[in-house]
Amino acid sequence: MLLDVETRAAICGGLSRAGISLDEVRNCTGRNPVSDPVSRGAVCVLPSQEDEQIARHTRRMVPSSLSGSPPGKTVKAVSIAALGG
Repeated sequence: MLLDVETRAAICGGLSRAGISLDEVRNCTGRNPVSDPVSRGAVCVLPSQEDEQIARHTRRMVPSSLSGSPPGKTVKAVSIAALGG
């Protein structure tokens, strides 16, 4: 969570010339909007599903012969060794 707070602050700090500023308390809580009321634009926190997306892309890249599942079936776990890592 701290990394998210710091990342938003760093990104929005670079937008200060455009009038974008964060409310420090809202940024720490993640309560939308996280922008300061005097900011020229609203800054909102949007949930991401990066882990799920990475898993979907990985599944498409792993041949079914390595995963042990027929094509189109869900793979519950794939070892790093099976991915060549």
